[in-house]
Amino acid sequence: MCASEFLPFDGDIKISVPPEVYRLHSHVVARRSGTLNRAIEHARENAHPCTDPVLIEMDLVVVPAADRRYGRLEIEAVAGVPQRAQPADLLSPKLRKIWGNLIKSLSGQTPFLKPHNPDLPGLAIRPDPDEEPDDILHNSKALITLAEELEATQTVFSALEDAFVDLGHDLGEAVAEDPIQWLCISMTLRESWIFKDAACHVVGKWHNLEPEVKMSIPEAARRVCQSYSDELVQRCKAVEDFFMTVEFEPLENPGSSDLLGLSPHMWVALTRFREWVYVNISLANGFRGEDGGFNFYRYMYNEDDEYDEDWVPYLMEDDCPQEDVDEIHGYLHRLREFCEEEVEPLLESNVSHSTGRYLTCTEIKDEDIPWDDDE
Repeated sequence: MCASEFLPFDGDIKISVPPEVYRLHSHVVARRSGTLNRAIEHARENAHPCTDPVLIEMDLVVVPAADRRYGRLEIEAVAGVPQRAQPADLLSPKLRKIWGNLIKSLSGQTPFLKPHNPDLPGLAIRPDPDEEPDDILHNSKALITLAEELEATQTVFSALEDAFVDLGHDLGEAVAEDPIQWLCISMTLRESWIFKDAACHVVGKWHNLEPEVKMSIPEAARRVCQSYSDELVQRCKAVEDFFMTVEFEPLENPGSSDLLGLSPHMWVALTRFREWVYVNISLANGFRGEDGGFNFYRYMYNEDDEYDEDWVPYLMEDDCPQEDVDEIHGYLHRLREFCEEEVEPLLESNVSHSTGRYLTCTEIKDEDIPWDDDE
């Protein structure tokens, strides 16, 4: 994004983002930024007595600052009278993009949050070593920071909402990459969709998050995630209890070799199936595991070829003659079919994008969005 993308007009406020220059109207800027409004008023109050304050032009420039990550605005000239002793340094492409997005927002346009042509090396922005990446997350965070510093949150946050709509699926991918930071952003912007999407990801990862990571989440959002995580654990526990107690219906006409209405093949299948479940749970492959049971539950669900080939519980050599193996395998698959209906809700996804190996079945309710709790 550059100054040439703006519609040409002769504004009385010139903002330099070296080497680029933007012009805006003071009455628009003053209405949308408390900080700039005070700067404009100060310039008019201190102008030459013979100068019409309404016609005063003011030049602002973005300069690097040790106490501001993205630099700060300083008055360069008022009514043509220089206010700075030396010209401002050129800014990095990353900083120029960040400030260009802010100025776009103040002028009623939509900021550009995506990376600049990442597939074209000559046009891509390569941040300096101490700068943040050029991506949707960090460009959004930078714009929020500048909006707060310039007291322009209402205008900039509204522009961000428009930018998020334009991003479409790209926003879902960004949230999936770092849901915790997006959860924090959603609390700042009061963005319900982002909150629900990010919270669903976070709940699926909750069991693996370090305490300090959990504490980095705003308290109100943290309570929501903890509550839904507790609920998810109970759902998983109920499903695993079902796995461990699943059984066949007794045969209507059992034979002489059948026990308690089940054939020997059924008993072998049931024994090995339950043993397989017990072993997986004891090895922390269930909801207490690193993936929250994701892979274990996928193995139990037989509509995914990736998991369907090697899920079958093992058979011991002395379990049965070789000619009986296929029949026992058939009963094993029947047991898994009994479990499908129980496990299927855990494998549903309520996020817009996910490639992670964790559960994203949580559906955050509207009444649990905690805007009021974080005031």
